[in-house]
Amino acid sequence: MSVRQLKENKRTRDGRSWVFIQYSKGLDGKRHQYQSQAYFTKEEATKAELEYLDKYKDVEVNPHMTFKEAYTLYYEYQKDKIKDSTLKTYRDRIKYMGLLDNIELVNLNWEHYQKWRFQMNKTNLCDKYKTDIQKIY
Repeated sequence: MSVRQLKENKRTRDGRSWVFIQYSKGLDGKRHQYQSQAYFTKEEATKAELEYLDKYKDVEVNPHMTFKEAYTLYYEYQKDKIKDSTLKTYRDRIKYMGLLDNIELVNLNWEHYQKWRFQMNKTNLCDKYKTDIQKIY
């Protein structure tokens, strides 16, 4: 349990000062810190921490997930959260990700990205559309 009270200068204007902090390992193997929103009391923060831990206790991180698997999971996650027109845009962009499909996320590096950009620049797409695709990824 890592429920803490924020310092005076970090508290919210309405007086909330209790947070919980959790650490987890990401796909890159590095340790990442998550700090919750602020709560009025220590009990509220403790309760929120338990809910957070319960929510993510069964989530498994696959470090050998490929880019295509991650993109597909993201697409499935977004299905009920965004407009149909945005989903169509995501579907249309899948065909441009072919070069990155079989690369594991842990192995994805600048060189792969540069090769993909070079391939994208060879296409007959307008510059604005290529830029939109490259900004997202």
